Amino acid sequence: MKTQVLQFITIIQRQSIMAQVASKTCEICNSSPGILFCIECEQHFCTNCKGLHSRQKATRHHEFQSSSQLKYKVKSTCQEHNEDFIFICMVCNVPVCSRCIAETHNGHKVATISETISTSKEIVKHEIACKLQEENRILNEIETAIDVFDCRALAVVNEIKEDEKRIRQKIDDVVKQMIDDVNEETKFGKDTLLIIAENSKTRIKTLTALEEKRKDFEDEKLNVALLKDVNTLQEKIAEIEIGVLPPLPSIDYKQRKMHKTNMASYFGTYSVRLPPRNISNECKMIVTDKGSLSIVDKYTETVICEQPLPAGIQMKLDENDRPFYIDHQTKTTTWNFTDLMQKGWEVMLTSKRIPFYINHGTNKTTYTFPRKTKGR
Repeated sequence: MKTQVLQFITIIQRQSIMAQVASKTCEICNSSPGILFCIECEQHFCTNCKGLHSRQKATRHHEFQSSSQLKYKVKSTCQEHNEDFIFICMVCNVPVCSRCIAETHNGHKVATISETISTSKEIVKHEIACKLQEENRILNEIETAIDVFDCRALAVVNEIKEDEKRIRQKIDDVVKQMIDDVNEETKFGKDTLLIIAENSKTRIKTLTALEEKRKDFEDEKLNVALLKDVNTLQEKIAEIEIGVLPPLPSIDYKQRKMHKTNMASYFGTYSVRLPPRNISNECKMIVTDKGSLSIVDKYTETVICEQPLPAGIQMKLDENDRPFYIDHQTKTTTWNFTDLMQKGWEVMLTSKRIPFYINHGTNKTTYTFPRKTKGR
């Protein structure tokens, strides 16, 4: 019943469209586009023929309407018998009058137009209600997911900033310790040099005093007493040991090149699971034997953490449209795709959305799926 109603509506719509297409040519000159429609004459006119029509005394007051804005009506009268259509032939899927039933459609199953329209209205009402309900559910889930996604994105950003603070504090601590070490070691080296310098100054002072005393001997008489004084001065000079120049200290700093990859290793990692780019919508209508209608409007989505799935792994949807994963190699079923991987591994995507796997414990990276062995 429902299928026949839809087929009848399609036929009527096709007839209306054909009527619109056929009437787009001027019905006076049969050459130019009939862009205007005379309400009184019920004919299409081109611009030139409309001008002639408006200049004639009998038709100068006729009203015209744009053909593009004209609403076409499906004929409700049987052209063969000139009677109103009151039934729908369920065999031929066409409207018929009472005489058509007795003649060309004799013995065919028929239904009244009012009954057909009522059924069609209920079908349309039910379809709209079902689709609205499903679309509203999808919209609500999407809006909720957007809110959750925004919150998680903000949380990830905050966690990255926390890592930044932690790393900055570590850098400050290291810098302070290095500066303290430099100051301590340079102070020790400097103090050592200052002691050596003071000893050198003392010897210079002593030698300077002995030099002054030597000069005093030049004005004295050469006698035994002077010889004794010179010998004494010589003994004092011999007692003075000249200092040894120690290795002079030095200090240098060699900067290291900073690599982005090395800096990134101090931060945590993040992964984003994105919806697939292509979502297939499969709509099916089911009619029961009794004629009642139920609608199946199923949205099947391949929502996984990377595309495509590794070999041997399949994603399916349960009765609530929730995805779950089957590893046919290990005969494992799980709700979480990462449960199929070995411990310590994480799946990530390249900029071209190609999946790769990273082990943070060993810093090993591979494009081969690290499948968990059976029983572990």
